[in-house]
Amino acid sequence: MPTKNTLNKKAKGDLFIEQKLLPILKTTGNIIILLLILALFFTIIYKLYILFFIDLLKGDFQSIVNDLLLTLILIELFTILYSYLIKHYIKVERVIELGIISLVREMLFKVNEFDNGKIYAVSVLLVSFGVIFFIEKYWSKTRNK
Repeated sequence: MPTKNTLNKKAKGDLFIEQKLLPILKTTGNIIILLLILALFFTIIYKLYILFFIDLLKGDFQSIVNDLLLTLILIELFTILYSYLIKHYIKVERVIELGIISLVREMLFKVNEFDNGKIYAVSVLLVSFGVIFFIEKYWSKTRNK
């Protein structure tokens, strides 16, 4: 049977974790997220510069579409990180959308390099992303009623 002294030590340890350690970890996590957001912002600006001033002048359609899709992926990642920084919550739907767009981008430009096994695997992954997306949409609607 625990004594009163061991219970007080455990309570003091819990207080240390809740009052000292957790705020430090939360602040560190927020700083890391903020640095990632800043890095994404500058990467988006750089990709837009390449898209408008290099790719459009060359007129290479594949390069334009590739950079445009990459920019959309980076913007979506930026909004996910920003919403996490503000709300400390990430919607699963947004992450699934990001995965779908990324997979489609890879398939568009590297389909010649894929063998049949990889194409089937990506197809199964896209179907599973779609199922998860629609389950989450349906479940979040019924959950919030």
